[in-house]
Amino acid sequence: MTQPIAGEEFFVPDKKAVSIYRALAHSLVGLEGVEIVASKSQVAFRARRGFEYAWAPKRYVKSDVPVVVPAPPRQQRVCVQDARWRR
Repeated sequence: MTQPIAGEEFFVPDKKAVSIYRALAHSLVGLEGVEIVASKSQVAFRARRGFEYAWAPKRYVKSDVPVVVPAPPRQQRVCVQDARWRR
């Protein structure tokens, strides 16, 4: 078993949600100054301010979606310079 990542207990017992959260968190925790803050309703990734959030809709509404990760506002999105990505 891999080492638990802060905030992952928020998504237990849904194994699919934990797996998705680990993939998201793994890509963000390596960035400088990023901290994970779990609240009652979501897990936030912060670097002075919250810049990414994850929440489990199954806790609040009837849904088959394991994890919701909202897209950042257009002006905060990172532009990827790669021919494999489309706009």
